[in-house]
Amino acid sequence: MSISTELRQKIGCNEQDISDELLSKFLGTKHWNLSDLAELGIDLVRRSKFDLAVRVFAKWTEVTPNNPEPWTNLGLCLARQRKIDEARDILEYALELNPAYVPAMNNLSEVYQQLGDHDRQLKNCLLAVNQDPKSALAFNNLGTALVDMGMFEEAKHAFETCLVLDPSSFEAGFNLAKVASREGDSLRALQYLEKAKVNIEEKSSRQADLLDLQLGIEYLICGRLKDGWELYEKGFSLDIPASLARAPRREFMVSTWNGQNLLPNEKLMVWREQGIGDELRFATLIPELKKIGGQIIIECDPRLVDAFQRSFPTFHVRTNPSDPERLISREESDYDFQISMGSLPTHYMQSPDIFDRLGGYLRPSIDQVEKFAQRLSAFNSVKKIGICWRSHKLSATRNRKYTALEDWGDILSAPNSVFVNLQYGDCEQELLDVEQRYGIKILRWNDVDLRDDLEAVLGLMQNMDLVISPSTAVVPLAGAIGRQTIFVGHPSWVMLGERERYPWFSSVHPVLVDKTLPVASGLPEAKRLMDVLLQF
Repeated sequence: MSISTELRQKIGCNEQDISDELLSKFLGTKHWNLSDLAELGIDLVRRSKFDLAVRVFAKWTEVTPNNPEPWTNLGLCLARQRKIDEARDILEYALELNPAYVPAMNNLSEVYQQLGDHDRQLKNCLLAVNQDPKSALAFNNLGTALVDMGMFEEAKHAFETCLVLDPSSFEAGFNLAKVASREGDSLRALQYLEKAKVNIEEKSSRQADLLDLQLGIEYLICGRLKDGWELYEKGFSLDIPASLARAPRREFMVSTWNGQNLLPNEKLMVWREQGIGDELRFATLIPELKKIGGQIIIECDPRLVDAFQRSFPTFHVRTNPSDPERLISREESDYDFQISMGSLPTHYMQSPDIFDRLGGYLRPSIDQVEKFAQRLSAFNSVKKIGICWRSHKLSATRNRKYTALEDWGDILSAPNSVFVNLQYGDCEQELLDVEQRYGIKILRWNDVDLRDDLEAVLGLMQNMDLVISPSTAVVPLAGAIGRQTIFVGHPSWVMLGERERYPWFSSVHPVLVDKTLPVASGLPEAKRLMDVLLQF
């Protein structure tokens, strides 16, 4: 331990690590003073022992309830434990005690970010910089807030200012790497990450894991699959902030599957992670599990259970648990091994040789396919093109990844075509405006829930000659059933270093746009590719 020998003797832990029992005994005595609590709490935070640190700082607040310092430290620990609402309340209370207390402002910036409250995040950061213009941490937080607002040039200036104030700042170097990556400059990103590695604090597993995860993502962007997938596993580290971590963080008392063949009576449970798009991409590797023997259990999004069961009839498919982050004991589990879908690439995607045979693994419902075939029967003489133009969730950093329907004029004017709406969420006014502007009709049905009724969506897509979309769940949905699809978007780690093919689904054709440009600038190339694929 890095605490003093004197404090170690007071606690009674000698050379061993502090335990719950020892800490309870120590805090229940009167043998400590406030400097002991500060020293112990800071050491526990440094070693990511947040559950113990919370107890130390809580005791400190009992002794000095009007001091913002212990409340600020307590709020930080709660944020690290992902108790974000509690952290916000505690940190805002610290600022009530002292409105000029910059450490509370700095910690509150991270909390507002995780809550998605970017306006308050930026306002808080500007207050912190104004209060203490020599605070490197305040400028780093300001840079983070500016990134979240899509103001990348201003963010770089803030991070560079942080490095001027503190050349050893790991966070600023790490954040400059992320900005470079966002701008499509992986070489510069890797250079920043290598420099940041020098500034990792001793024993800081949080910084080390953050760096490794980002390195893994940069390796994947560059097509270095083996190295990238190995470091991608860091995404489940408890030291990774929630905004960057893979989710859910499921805990098991059974072993993680390491790629071995299974005995006939052994069971492997494969579980979903991230959003529906990630789940569908990673699930493209599930057919590989047919080769390992044993029995396979798949836990997936409830909206996909029926489709997965049809597609993998020899596997047992069920929905994911309602509380996935609860520890699953060995007695509760009905399987011998487990692995997340996002970890399957570590075993099956070490080389791009696999890309051309991926996709088309999902079988839509015959009833749903026939239902929409009947609805579309009047249009059998023309090409049926499904379109989606944006995510249902937009923000300053996400908007450039999507398009407006009014940008699609050339595509919507294609002859011998009918367009079918695949855009989920409220978009009726956008459709009406474009229909009036171009004198066309975009097909849609009020009884189809394009967000939650994925059985209907898959059946509808199966009737399409082509699907066109930016980076939304529509792309992996269409790719999973083998529909010809044009993806228009920025390069990202999902492309795994590819430009001419989409690695997860062989039926998806990418149109990649420079990251400095809005995705809408790729629509003319999408129109050219559409003409080729449909032979217009």
